[in-house]
Parts: sequence; structure tokens; C-alpha cells
Amino acid sequence: MIPDTEVVDERERLLIEAVVSLARTLRDERDRLADRLRAVETQLSTLASRLELGAPPSPDSSDAACETISP
Repeated sequence: MIPDTEVVDERERLLIEAVVSLARTLRDERDRLADRLRAVETQLSTLASRLELGAPPSPDSSDAACETISP
């Protein structure tokens, strides 16, 4: 029979592994979302510049913006 301390140690080890895995997943998701936010900010800046210049957005850019903005 496994002593109680070994069972507790194993549970703690598994919990630590799960927390580390979750932390990695969250960090990766944060990085992915940060990249996506930068792309959307760039698109927004481009559209704002065009609006300030009074130039209508090109049909290609509005379609591309819709495709890129959707998740």
C-alpha cells in the first residue's frame, strides 16, 4: 500500500503540472490576442487616416477588414 505522503506528493505534482500547463495555455492565448489586437489597431489607423483625408475606403480593404476582424 502507498503511504499517505506519497499519495499527497503525487496529487501535488499533478496539480502543479496542471497549473503550469494552464499558465502556458493562457500565455499563448494572451500573445495570440495581443498580435490580433495589433493587427486590428493597424487596420483602424489606416481607415482613420483615409477618413481624415476624405478618401473613400477601397472596396478591397473593406472586405479584407471584415474578414480579418471576424474571429
